[in-house]
Amino acid sequence: MLARQTFERAVEEHLPALFPTATEWLFAKANQSDNKPEQIAAHQARYYLQERKELLSPKIMFFLRGLLDRSLDTAYQQFQTKSALQSTGLSLLGESEFEGTLSFMNMIQRLRDCGGQELNELNLRITGLFGQSEIKERENPFRPYILANSLSEAVETMRFEPLVSKILKFALAESMAQHVSSIYRHTNHILQAQGVEAKLSLRIAKQAKASAGSGVVSVAHYKNQSEAAFTGVRELHLHDWLAAIGSDQISDTEKQLPAPLMWLSPHATLGEAVRKAFGKADIKFSDGNAQSFLRSDAASAGGAQALPERLMPYLRELQSQGAFTSMTPALVSRSVLVKLLGKLHKKNSAEGSSRIRKLREYRDDLTLLCERSEQKMALDVVIALSEAWQRDLRIPELLREKLNTCDFLIAQLALMDNSWFLAARHPARLMLNRIASVLTGVRGLSGPETYFQDEVSKIFKTLARHDCEVPGLFERIFARLDASLEKDLRNLDRLSRRSVRVLSEAQLRFSDSQRLRQEIADVLNAVPGFSQQFRSFLESEWVRAIVIASRKDTELLRSFCEFVPWIIWAIQPKSDDAQRETSRSYFPDLMHILRQGFGLLELNTFRQNALYSWLNDIHERNGQQLDSAALTFDDWQLRFTAVREFQAHLRNETDLRLHFSDVQPFIQVAADEIELPVRYLSEENQQSQQMTQSPFMKTKKAAEAEIWLDRLQPGCSFELFQAGEWRRMCVIWRDQLSCAWLVVEALQPHPCLADFALIQSAFQRGAARLTEPEEMMERSIQRIISAADTAEST
Repeated sequence: MLARQTFERAVEEHLPALFPTATEWLFAKANQSDNKPEQIAAHQARYYLQERKELLSPKIMFFLRGLLDRSLDTAYQQFQTKSALQSTGLSLLGESEFEGTLSFMNMIQRLRDCGGQELNELNLRITGLFGQSEIKERENPFRPYILANSLSEAVETMRFEPLVSKILKFALAESMAQHVSSIYRHTNHILQAQGVEAKLSLRIAKQAKASAGSGVVSVAHYKNQSEAAFTGVRELHLHDWLAAIGSDQISDTEKQLPAPLMWLSPHATLGEAVRKAFGKADIKFSDGNAQSFLRSDAASAGGAQALPERLMPYLRELQSQGAFTSMTPALVSRSVLVKLLGKLHKKNSAEGSSRIRKLREYRDDLTLLCERSEQKMALDVVIALSEAWQRDLRIPELLREKLNTCDFLIAQLALMDNSWFLAARHPARLMLNRIASVLTGVRGLSGPETYFQDEVSKIFKTLARHDCEVPGLFERIFARLDASLEKDLRNLDRLSRRSVRVLSEAQLRFSDSQRLRQEIADVLNAVPGFSQQFRSFLESEWVRAIVIASRKDTELLRSFCEFVPWIIWAIQPKSDDAQRETSRSYFPDLMHILRQGFGLLELNTFRQNALYSWLNDIHERNGQQLDSAALTFDDWQLRFTAVREFQAHLRNETDLRLHFSDVQPFIQVAADEIELPVRYLSEENQQSQQMTQSPFMKTKKAAEAEIWLDRLQPGCSFELFQAGEWRRMCVIWRDQLSCAWLVVEALQPHPCLADFALIQSAFQRGAARLTEPEEMMERSIQRIISAADTAEST
């Protein structure tokens, strides 16, 4: 639809101007506000907006396109039961939900007011386009709600603090309000050009009245019908969800026990609720508050008059520690529930595998202590997640066994930090994903497998002794795990350790050579008529001699570096007789240094003799010439200061990216010096690839192919298609300069160096793939979401 494209393009064109205006609004808001928390939040929102505006723009457009898809599909369709229920007002809403909905409605109203006459005309054109006689703004696919919700959803995905998010949404809405009239003007122009006028379709009055009357009956009919449907619908229970996940451990007796999902709103599906909880609702848009899938706290309250008997020993212990004063349900707050989960986790860990308590067993008792629907939902989602872990056979058995004892710890984390559900890069999720990937990657490699299994045992022993109230628990464990894999994995066997050392040494030699070559070239570029053959000798062979000398003898290094300005001065015309006599007296010493260099370079006799002869001839010929403008020896010394003061093992800022093909000759030399046989991961020739390529392989898009780069950390594995089969490779070490990786093929004892460009090309062509297409947490989340849809439909 051309109007949709125009609307999208108009919004996208106005986005760059959106952020400066919003920044100014936030600055003014902070200066004018007398509320200290609001001032701080406004300053924080201003900082976030300046730092992350590049991330917000694509998010706004993503949500806008999704909302437009939905709006265009549903415009002027038959009145839906669910829509009728959602439009009944704000009754029985919790305080936060009420405020959130009210704020959102204020954003919409602000955009509507600024849309003015352009919005009115657009409503008329859309109404006429669909052949209707009554203006309904909610049927306009481009209504202000679309813009407000795009801004709101984009900010929500940034996971800011609630007050910061609220102020940032208002700032963006205020800024958008200044451009909304122009956006609607562009849309009106394109509709007018297509012949869509801003007028209503004429109807006979009698028919209009009948239509209006039937509309009222229709709404009442659908509303009554929907209420009847909701009262008669089967209430979802937790065991329905777990059964859909695939658990065959749920007995018939357990299924008969009531375990309703009391937190789920009757107006939302379980699948929709779980998607929203995990931030996966990007393609499902609902006209309302983000928490509309939750039942109001008053409606979901259990109404318990007594505390659960089974939890009394833990509650008494917490009371003695001052967690609360009176043993009544009303005083057991969220913090006490968090501490209680920590106690249960440590008790579980202390008793070991002899008696593993599961969160599912304590669900009813813990639910009685929950004050809010979000807490009840978090407990049930963790139960479902734990069940999905145990049913996922791609998770290594050792990890499934360890996770089986962590139900209470994960539930405590979910209550303390809701970003555990939402943030894909939460430290706890990163840790679990990395453990699963590395356990899969090192499988079959005796040394790395044994080492990492011990590391996993140490990690879960640490988790058994602590709970989530320890500040930065998962951050510190993940940082230590990341560092140990980076350092220890390559030191497990002698071949890997020596291969890494050879590559590092080769990179240093290449870097030293590049610096020396550049310094010499910069000087010689300013010398007209200088011999290209001798220049090539200095920039290649003699540079190599200097690098070798830097590894052997400091005095020899200094001698070789000083040789460069001396020999160039010796073969140039002199400015006076004194300079000429000095050159003649020092020339034999220069030839002696040259012979020392030939000894290191192992040049053949013919090449040596040819160079000696040329130097003698050029020295004698230029030695007879006097040129008053010729540079003196001190001038040449000054020009070659960088070469004379050369220090090995230093890197420039330009050395951040190396090419394996440039470093490979140095690798071979360094390996020969310590008698290390080096293996390289080679790429099959193009003809061989065409003959043996799998029929299921296809070239991937660049954006899809680059995902592997973040996933393939030390210890993780990938599969490479070679010789007509997929071969699993485990990454032992990744070069920081992205030049080469050290990988080990399954069942092969000797590691091999792999060119980073080769691996990158293989992934882009589809000749390489991740051993785990999806990470452990992502698989489990998708599984419980799919199970939620299944439970809802059965």
